Amino acid sequence: SPSAPPPPPPPPAQPPSKPPILLPPQQPPAFFANPCIASLRPGGDLRPCAFLTGADLTGVILREADLRGTDLKGTIFDGADLTGAKFNAADMTAASFRGAILDKADLSSAVLRTSDFSRAQLHCVIFDRVISGMHTNFDGANLQGSVITDTDFSDAKFRGASLKRISVESSVFDRATFDAGTKFAGAYIIDSFFNFVHAVGADFSGAYIDRSSFIMANLDGADLRSGVFTELNLQASSARGVKFDGSDLSGSFFAGTTLFRASFIAAKLTDVDFSSADVTGADFNEAIDMPPLPIRSLALNVPRDSNLLVKHAKGKSQFRSPYTFGINVC
Repeated sequence: SPSAPPPPPPPPAQPPSKPPILLPPQQPPAFFANPCIASLRPGGDLRPCAFLTGADLTGVILREADLRGTDLKGTIFDGADLTGAKFNAADMTAASFRGAILDKADLSSAVLRTSDFSRAQLHCVIFDRVISGMHTNFDGANLQGSVITDTDFSDAKFRGASLKRISVESSVFDRATFDAGTKFAGAYIIDSFFNFVHAVGADFSGAYIDRSSFIMANLDGADLRSGVFTELNLQASSARGVKFDGSDLSGSFFAGTTLFRASFIAAKLTDVDFSSADVTGADFNEAIDMPPLPIRSLALNVPRDSNLLVKHAKGKSQFRSPYTFGINVC
């Protein structure tokens, strides 16, 4: 009998398919593992929670949360939304709030030593009687409209920070660091200390600063135009090239201050003390109530008759900040 036909040849082998790309499992936020997860919510009461020290709460949303008296040493709140949160008497030592939102939060009586608020939004925050704010980092932060009273921010960093329209009273910023990106426009500061600060190029234009001390500070190139800076003590400070144009400096103390090429054009200088100051190249054109300058002074455009200048300038300048004080900007 005829033999069966041979079987058909097998189909050509297919090239091996590529294995499927497996995406790594998405990790839930670290705070989901916190035992206090039930309270980690907007408006949550975290006062009885004992599991917050050193916790990673990155990105958590705790608007209007109550954290009064909590232990937050080393806790990470980077990028968190803490709008309106209450941190009264909380220990926030070395805590991190980088890029966080704390608008209208209350940090009264909190411990802030070495905490990091760099690039944080801190509009209208209350810093009243902060226990320790030394070495706190506010670089790039926005503190517009915040209130600082009876607080010590010695050695703190405010480089590139916005301090516009802040209200400061009886507070200490000794040895703090500011720079050309720091803005004090419209700030209201009284009875405070900025001794030994580094504030090269800082912008104080339009601010109101009264009865405050900048002893041995470095203010080179700073802008203090069109403001009220009365009864300031700038003894032995460096103020090379500082612009005081149009400002009221009545009663201020510049003894031993380096004012090389500083500008006092149309500034009010009633009872200002320039004894032993270096005013080489300083410009006093149209200055009002010009006081005596050091012997052999090399200042420029020194008015010869201050009485005539006072009469001529009366009503010409109000010597006020362009901002209105006493209005709640928040």
